[in-house]
Amino acid sequence: EKGLRAHLAAKLPDPFMFNGVNLACSRAYEAAMIWTIELYPRSYNTLKSLYRREKQVHMIFATLDKFK
Repeated sequence: EKGLRAHLAAKLPDPFMFNGVNLACSRAYEAAMIWTIELYPRSYNTLKSLYRREKQVHMIFATLDKFK
């Protein structure tokens, strides 16, 4: 419910109305997440395996990449 929002076309009159959803983040943020997956596949796969467990996982974003 926090990651998705109603598609903008849901407000249009028929026959143009579309009952769908969009990501709640901006397109730039969405693109940044895709690039992160491609640039750091090992980290992404580790997170993916952690999310499968029952314990909560917190992801911290930093502006400095000091772990390279």
